Amino acid sequence: MTLFLVVLFFSLFSGLFLSDFLPWWSFVPFTFVLAAFTSRNGFRAFIAGFLAIALLWIAMEAYLNTLSEGRLTQKVATIFGLSSPVILMLAASFLGGLLGGLSAWSGFLLRRAFSRSRR
Repeated sequence: MTLFLVVLFFSLFSGLFLSDFLPWWSFVPFTFVLAAFTSRNGFRAFIAGFLAIALLWIAMEAYLNTLSEGRLTQKVATIFGLSSPVILMLAASFLGGLLGGLSAWSGFLLRRAFSRSRR
């Protein structure tokens, strides 16, 4: 739960206030390092990273979709040949969540590789 909340708040903060200086994937190294120091279970690390990023991205996409009154999302969905902008939003959130989950899981695996007692 702690990993989920910290990743969620850092990603929100960096997306809102540091997007001029940091790339869109700046949550990946942070999630990796945080999971390396705090995670005790690989599955829970993956789920926390996945859910934090996926939920944040779907919320931000919905907000931006509302701001543009759906025009931008509809145009991008048309470019990709999708029938609905919702599919585009869900696919993007899934991919972001996958990045968050894999980075958290990788951090856990690094910790386990360097720990003395393997469980």
